[in-house]
Amino acid sequence: MQKREVLSFIISDRGRKVFNVIEPTFDISWIEQKILEQRKKGRDIYWYSSVKPVNIAKKDNQEQFGYTYTMDSVFLLASERSDF
Repeated sequence: MQKREVLSFIISDRGRKVFNVIEPTFDISWIEQKILEQRKKGRDIYWYSSVKPVNIAKKDNQEQFGYTYTMDSVFLLASERSDF
């Protein structure tokens, strides 16, 4: 089976129903670390990779889950975000 190339990462905050889509990077350890930090604070944040380009992954995530795309980092607290 041929391995498919990751074209984007989706980072979602289930509690606030917002998400970011970022392009792939060689070092994903920073994403994993940030998610672990936020989960320790009690936030329901998760992430997954996608073989879809950023614009398609963004549209699909909005339609499938009803979440709102934000250009602000989902790692920010609500008081620090521009869309709250």
